[in-house]
Amino acid sequence: MSMAEATGSRGFTWWISKLVESIVSGKKKIKKSLLEMASTLDSIKLKLETVLTRLEHRDKELFEMAVKAMVNGDRDRASIYAGEVLEVRKLMKNVRTVDLALEKVKIRLETLTTMEDIGVELPGVIALLEAVRPQLQVISPELAASVDKVIMEVNNIVITTQAPAPRTVESVMIATPEAEKVLKEVEKQAEKEIEEKLPKLPENLMKLAEEKKPLSIVLVKQSQKPAEKPKSSIQSIKKRSSRKILTLEELESKVLEYIIDHGGFIDVSHCASELEVSRDAVLMALESLKSKGKVKIT
Repeated sequence: MSMAEATGSRGFTWWISKLVESIVSGKKKIKKSLLEMASTLDSIKLKLETVLTRLEHRDKELFEMAVKAMVNGDRDRASIYAGEVLEVRKLMKNVRTVDLALEKVKIRLETLTTMEDIGVELPGVIALLEAVRPQLQVISPELAASVDKVIMEVNNIVITTQAPAPRTVESVMIATPEAEKVLKEVEKQAEKEIEEKLPKLPENLMKLAEEKKPLSIVLVKQSQKPAEKPKSSIQSIKKRSSRKILTLEELESKVLEYIIDHGGFIDVSHCASELEVSRDAVLMALESLKSKGKVKIT
């Protein structure tokens, strides 16, 4: 073998070794990115579990207040509390549905090993994340934004690896039915878990809740407000929690409780102070309650 041939052979071998090294390094980087995204989803899941625990406590409070009001013959209060129980449980189901869906995505990201897996699985991952995003947006816009970042990072990996782009018509047609199937499965599982975990509303309370009779309320200024009734329930809420972010549904429930405790009157500033939220938050909750037919402002 001539010197030139030997040099050429060594050069080719060096090029091949560098190519292999580059491929291996690229795979390691992709695997690291996938694990980081799985870790992000794990953090989101932990926050969802915190929300779920908080809602479970709220459900217990409302359930007990509904039963007590019914026993005392206060049908109006019983109706409001029972209706709120149904709303809280609906939200709990949504939270658990998202939690279960993210768990499936997390497992997929952790178990992807080959480039072929990435090309096949990632479109489905994105489709499932986008399928649960609307529910997550209602639960927490902040967490929905975190999921958006994960979707963007997954897209970047697809582009980097030159795998089939998940946003093409063909891939979406393949991925979306699978995502919808998974979503329906986790929704059923979430509904079953919530039903088994929580006590069933008595039939008479269920009928009251389904009537959805709006509560007439009067907006007043502090100086116009009649003598206040004891607000032990509101005060207990304040003692139990320092300032924290509430979902709209949680805030609506607390505003309704304030209105009931004050005989159908609400001073927005005072309510905001009691619940440790802004006036705008209370007004937003009132507007939402009005649009849902739960209150009628007179």
